[in-house]
Amino acid sequence: HTIRARERGFGKTIVLVVDHKMPEPDRDAGSRTVQAMLRAMLDAGCIVKFWPANAAYVPGYTEALQDMGVEVFHGPNPPKFEAWIAEHGRDVDVALLSRPDIAEPYLPATRRHSTARAIYYGHDLHFRRLGTDGPAMEVRERAIWRSVDLSLYPSDEEALMASVMEPGAAFRSVVPYAFDRFARPRTPPDNREILFVAGFGHPPNEDAAVWFVRSVLPAIVAQIPDAHVTIAGSNPTDTIKSLAGTHVSVVGPVSPAEL
Repeated sequence: HTIRARERGFGKTIVLVVDHKMPEPDRDAGSRTVQAMLRAMLDAGCIVKFWPANAAYVPGYTEALQDMGVEVFHGPNPPKFEAWIAEHGRDVDVALLSRPDIAEPYLPATRRHSTARAIYYGHDLHFRRLGTDGPAMEVRERAIWRSVDLSLYPSDEEALMASVMEPGAAFRSVVPYAFDRFARPRTPPDNREILFVAGFGHPPNEDAAVWFVRSVLPAIVAQIPDAHVTIAGSNPTDTIKSLAGTHVSVVGPVSPAEL
């Protein structure tokens, strides 16, 4: 019981969280969600371990988790997950697996070597946004739902839809994060500015921005000729940058502090 002993963790819940990379909460909503969940678990008195599948150390972001009190597995020679969970799985109480591409490879080893309650956080219903690739993803997601103890989604609509599709599985919706403080009341600006904020490392966000600029903005400009859109966010693609024009500006990457 070394992972309990070194943290004086007897009687405490140990949670293992696995995601594809280190959370970068100022760059994408998924990262902000995962970091908020980690903080909530710590606030609840849990011992929290974070396993980024790419094992990458990310300056500033790795330290941010460690400063919170999370043990982070990273480095050039990280332990193999199967070996680690085989050695320590009996002390893991909860395993939170984020996204289908993580749940699929990590869930079997978690089940083999621990009795941890397995929770899947889907972020969204992936099959709904994948077009022609949707049916294959639906098969994968439904298999995950049946294999875990609980699946979480950030909206009541998605949790309800999934529960109708797999009535034998357990689903809940969760508010991933909220503001802990608010700005002073102020009057709206008198300009015609529209702000579009997204992390463009996530392809659906690129699709949304392109659709808005090409299909929606012309109708707005027809009625409000001085309307202008500023597209802001991390990892802007060449396609996003090409949207810049008379009525569109593209800035980025930016953080919430800069906005």
